[in-house]
Parts: sequence; structure tokens; C-alpha cells
Amino acid sequence: GLQKFQSDDERRFALLIDRHEPRVQRWLKPAPGQFQIEYRSGTPYEPDFVVEGDDRFFIVEIKAANEMQDPDVQAKARAATTWCQHASGQAKQTSAKPWQYALVPSTALNAGATFQGLLGEFGS
Repeated sequence: GLQKFQSDDERRFALLIDRHEPRVQRWLKPAPGQFQIEYRSGTPYEPDFVVEGDDRFFIVEIKAANEMQDPDVQAKARAATTWCQHASGQAKQTSAKPWQYALVPSTALNAGATFQGLLGEFGS
């Protein structure tokens, strides 16, 4: 499908997970209002990517290296990590797939990068 990418980094990540990732079944960029995580009281945000893997779901954020320590980015990362923990807890009861969060710096999206490798390095 035609996806709208906020940045070239997002486009590069999409190409990476489209290319050679046996673990990736499907992925999407949530549309506004489609998938929201509250990170400040009453303030939701949409993650960059939701990826369905063979054994779990992933929420993935792609950020420029100089944004990784940004307080907003960090607040969203904490909220998404907590969200994944709760969702995984509920998934256990229904035999659904657990959730994992990853905050990936765009500098890691090089030619040799794999989804598995990125998760190993940047997954929570």
C-alpha cells in the first residue's frame, strides 16, 4: 500500500523490513487516531510503526541520533514500554502474541542492518 512517511529514515526502515525479514508478517504506520499511546496526561501519540512478527508484535520508533535523548522522545519511549508490558500481560491470558518496544536511531539503518539485529540492540 501507499504509505506516507514522515521522513526518509522511516522510508528506509520500511524498505528494510519489507526486504528480507522472515520474522515480519506485516507492518503498518498507524493513521491518526488509529493506535494511540498516552504519554502525558491526556496527550496521546501514534508510534511510527507497528510490526507483526511471527511470535510477537513490535512498536518501533525511528529517531535521528540527536533526538534520542530528547525529553519528549524519552517520555514516549517510557509510555510505550509500559504499554507493551500491560499488553503482553493481557496477551498471556488469551494466548495472543506479546508486545515489544524498540527505539531505533536512524544511524543504525545502514545497508547491513536487519530487523532482528536492531531489536537485539535497541529493543526494550
